[in-house]
Amino acid sequence: MIRFLSRFVVGLALLPCAMAMPMQNPGFENGLDGWILLERDLPDPMTSVAADAAREGSAGLRVEDADKQNGSSLVSQPLPASPGLTYKLAFYARAKGANKGAVYLRFYDSSRKIIDPQNLPSVAISKAGDWENYALEAVAPAGATAVAIWIHSWSGATGTIEFDDFSLEEAGASGASAAPAAAVSPAPERKSAEPPGAVAREKPAMIILKLDDLKVSGGGRLQPEWQRVLDILKARNIKASFGIICDSLAKADPSVIQWIKETHDSGLVEFWFHGLNHDVRTENGVQMAEFKGRPYEEQKRRFEESEALAREKLGFAFSTFGPPGGGSAGSFDEVTVRVMNDVPEMKVWLYPQPLDDAGRQLAEDGKVVILDREWPVNIEQPLFVPNAERLERGYAKYPRRAYFVLQGHPTHWKDEGFVQFEKILDFLQQQNAVFVTPQECAAAVEQKTAQAN
Repeated sequence: MIRFLSRFVVGLALLPCAMAMPMQNPGFENGLDGWILLERDLPDPMTSVAADAAREGSAGLRVEDADKQNGSSLVSQPLPASPGLTYKLAFYARAKGANKGAVYLRFYDSSRKIIDPQNLPSVAISKAGDWENYALEAVAPAGATAVAIWIHSWSGATGTIEFDDFSLEEAGASGASAAPAAAVSPAPERKSAEPPGAVAREKPAMIILKLDDLKVSGGGRLQPEWQRVLDILKARNIKASFGIICDSLAKADPSVIQWIKETHDSGLVEFWFHGLNHDVRTENGVQMAEFKGRPYEEQKRRFEESEALAREKLGFAFSTFGPPGGGSAGSFDEVTVRVMNDVPEMKVWLYPQPLDDAGRQLAEDGKVVILDREWPVNIEQPLFVPNAERLERGYAKYPRRAYFVLQGHPTHWKDEGFVQFEKILDFLQQQNAVFVTPQECAAAVEQKTAQAN
C-alpha cells in the first residue's frame, strides 16, 4: 500500500486571480502522456503526435480526419474542480479549412460521469491558416468534482487540425449561473508579465532536482553532460538526484562505476531507479513505456534485476523510483503500483502525474511516500528545453507548496540549456530554497504529517 503525501500544506484559500492548474504534458512533448485516446477502436486512428505539428518545442498534436462517419477523440486526465468556480482554457491551433472540430471542457460528478454531455462548453476551430490563439471560459456546474479537456473533430467533417500549448486556469467564483456558460473566441496573443522577484513564502520550499536518463555511451563511458552538472552542484554546494537506466551498468567502464560510487558517497546526489532499459514498444499501434501494459511478473523482474545490478556494481540499492516515459499511454499502470508495494527496497515514488484512482485507493498506507509534481514549475518547458522565465512564473503561483520536483534531461541540453539551468538555480537560491534528495524530502514530509496527526 502507498501513502500519497503530496500537498501536505494547508488548503489554499480561493483567490479572485486565476491559478494555473497542473496539466500533465500540455504541449505533447512526451507523446500522449497525460492524455487518453478514445478512438483506438477505429480502423485508422486520427490523432497522433508529430514534430512538424509543433508551434513551440519538439512536438505538437495532429488530428487527421478522413472519416466521414466518425470523429477523433482525445481527452486530458481530469483535474479537480469545484462548483461555481471559473475555468479558463487557452491553446493554439491551426487548420486546413475551418470548422472541422472543436475543443470542449468536460465537467464530471463524483462518480466520474460527464455532467450535461449534450451541452458542453466549447470553442470551434474557426479559422484556417497559421496558428491562432483560442480561449474558452466556463463556470463549473453544481456537483462538479473534476474537469478535463476534450479535443474532437466532428463526425461529418474531414481535414487536418494541429494543436499545441494548452493551459488551464482556475479562477474565483464569478457570480455566473451554475450551468457551464461558455465565452468563446479566438483570443488575442497573450503577452507575459515581467518575471516575478522574490516570492513571499512563510517557509522556504524544498527542491528536488530530478535529472533523468543517466546511462553510458556506446563505449561504456559517461556522457560528459553529467560531469558538467556535477561540477555545477559542487560549485554551489547543492543536492540533486540522478535517475539511472540500469542495464547500462553491466557494460559501464570501471571509471563510470567509480564516478557513481564517489558521487553517491559525497552525499550531493541520490541515484534512483529509472528503469531497466527505458524501452518503448508498440502494441496494437500504441506506443507503450517500459512499465505500462506489462504483466506483474515482468514488471517485478525489471525492478529486481535492476536492484541486483546496483548491488553488484555500485554496492547500494535504489530506494526511489521514477518511471521512464516515452510512450503515448502513460508511464505506469496499476500493476506498477502493486510492484512498488511488493519490492522491499522501494520507499519513495517520484510520481509523474496527478494522483489517479489506483493511487487514491492505496493512499492511506505508509509503505511508500509519493512525491508528486506541479507541471508549471519545472526545469524544462517544453521538454528538453530549460526555461528559467517559465519556472519563475510557475513558482510564483504556488507560494504555500512545501516542495517541488523539477525534472530535466541534461544529455539533451546544449550550452544555452546549461545557461538556463544555472539561471534557474540562481533564482531558487535567491528564494532561499532548500535543495534536497528525494529521500530527504520524503522524510520531511513524513515528519510534518506525523506532527499534524
